[in-house]
Amino acid sequence: MLSTLKVEGVLTIFPAGVPDLDRGKLEELFQKAVGYSLRLVSLEATDWEALQQKLKEVGRHLQAESAAHKWLSQAQARLSRLQSVVSKVTARARAVFLQPGFPLRPVGGWSAILAKWAGLEVALPDKPFLWEKLLEVDPDLIVLAVPGGSLSAAGQALAAWARQAPVQHLSAFRQKRLYAFKGTAGLFYPSPALASAAEALYELAYTPTYRANQHLGSLWAPLL
Repeated sequence: MLSTLKVEGVLTIFPAGVPDLDRGKLEELFQKAVGYSLRLVSLEATDWEALQQKLKEVGRHLQAESAAHKWLSQAQARLSRLQSVVSKVTARARAVFLQPGFPLRPVGGWSAILAKWAGLEVALPDKPFLWEKLLEVDPDLIVLAVPGGSLSAAGQALAAWARQAPVQHLSAFRQKRLYAFKGTAGLFYPSPALASAAEALYELAYTPTYRANQHLGSLWAPLL
């Protein structure tokens, strides 16, 4: 398909921790597939400052530097407004971010950064853990997302996960603080929705019953 389209470049998004060898192999496979040399740009960043530099690079490659600058300015303005709101939070909610799988698999990627922006404390480290550990920590809320998945996919996965017996012993279950989150909104890798994702996490953590929540039903939803 790439060969048919005669593309000049490919923009890739690598999750954190992918070895450099994989990047080189991917570029080689792309060029073999299309039969000619093309530009491969990796949108990989582990913090906001690095992402800004990567987006500026993408803007230059696409000859769309003004569009990249506009997006960055708008995102920074929204994050600054959110930080102003978060600064008034007196007691930070303790959250666990999960994806489907067993042992229980936390969401890595940008979840810790987005949680910080939203005024949340990540209650468990970025490595698999067992039910005993989750029950011991007993977080205030749990957010479940499917890598690359929709909000609907996350909702279905959360409903299945919540039927497991240990879940019913969690405070988050009893207080109805289990949430599905759109997997493409930035938890796993950089996304145009990063600012929206941070706002959505603030909503579910601190204003979950507010009817005018902007991202309820599009980026997040409670377990029904």
